[in-house]
Amino acid sequence: MRPWEFLCAVGTRAGLLGNESGRMEAWVYPLKLLARFSFAVSHRRPRLSGGRSLARTLITRPESSTIVYTGDTFSVRETLLVPVNEPGALISLEVETEFPLEIEARFLRDFQLEWPASARRYLLLLGPGSARIHPRRGNQEVVAIVGSPTAAEERGEYQTNYSESAVNVVSTGRNG
Repeated sequence: MRPWEFLCAVGTRAGLLGNESGRMEAWVYPLKLLARFSFAVSHRRPRLSGGRSLARTLITRPESSTIVYTGDTFSVRETLLVPVNEPGALISLEVETEFPLEIEARFLRDFQLEWPASARRYLLLLGPGSARIHPRRGNQEVVAIVGSPTAAEERGEYQTNYSESAVNVVSTGRNG
């Protein structure tokens, strides 16, 4: 396993681009939706281990790429899948564990358009179980969802007069 090596899952209308440690960005062309996507796992709070230190195996197939993360008592298989002709992507996590496990997905909302695109306004809505990204193009609205039916928003981005955070966190809670 070489965590610094480039890894992608791409189609003609979308792509997941990152490295073998699982850190990546998501695109639905011509819009970059999020950056620095990664996840962390823990058996009990506040101990969280980043995916980079747990990545052990990479499995590549023509239709998908899978990173296998392994700890002492658990294994997580992260599969990246992008349909060839559809504007979307799927990151699937398969978990095997002896004890309850919590998974946090962390990312930055990053609405960057490919050059030479014009600037538009975009909105990220966080709700129970998912983060929804609503970019508007004229009368057309495009929706991106980051989440799971069993996940909840752990922490959303914020800005105040004295501090700020651009990080969004979606957590699965305890699985086991």
